Amino acid sequence: MPFPHYPSINLTVLKCILARLTGRRRSLHDDAVRLSAQLRPPIRYEGLEHIRLQKPYVVMVNHYARPGFSTPWIALGISAVLPAEVTWIMSNEWLFEGNPFAFVLRPLMRFVLRSITLAYGLVPMPTMVQGYSTPQERMIGVREAIERVREDPNCVLGITPEGMDSPNGKLMLPPPGVGRFMLHLSEMGLPILPAAVFEADGCLHVHFGEPSHLEVAGGLSSLATDLAAREWIMQKIAYLEKNC
Repeated sequence: MPFPHYPSINLTVLKCILARLTGRRRSLHDDAVRLSAQLRPPIRYEGLEHIRLQKPYVVMVNHYARPGFSTPWIALGISAVLPAEVTWIMSNEWLFEGNPFAFVLRPLMRFVLRSITLAYGLVPMPTMVQGYSTPQERMIGVREAIERVREDPNCVLGITPEGMDSPNGKLMLPPPGVGRFMLHLSEMGLPILPAAVFEADGCLHVHFGEPSHLEVAGGLSSLATDLAAREWIMQKIAYLEKNC
């Protein structure tokens, strides 16, 4: 299938590195609007009537992936259209598994990702790939995200609950613990705005669904509650993909 022509984000990344070195902040919304305007054909949005909700809230989106697709466009496509700065929870590392130069690329990418995180005020999160981080390390990122919401009544938190590329390019269940995290945010009063990002007909599509609160049946064990919440999350996203 034909794919969109995506403009390079390299210059913007360099500006983020410069912002880190000078202690300045950048607007992700402004950068996303500028870059998205260069994408051909333009992004196709649906469900824009659902994004006019009162802050704070959570926007959750699938971790769309294919060979050659630059995953930052997930955040860029959404950040360009939401009428607020989005505080994305962002991985702090790329693993480069199987790459013989991983020993060089991994620390270099950690520096780049940290620069982006600081420039835009994002929340860093250790990789969800098994064996590369501990639950304790990931909990630090979860606590920081919760603190952001508590400190900023206008916070819009962005999350890709799957946390990594799917091996077959299809939707997959988020890692354990993500359900309890999202349920906690919902119990704090944050509605969840589901979104689906995918490519079709030569275009990048961003579809928003109706905001709702995450609820699961009572009386379940902690593990069962987490699983039910993770299934609820992906059902919301799968519905948007199926009914595009």
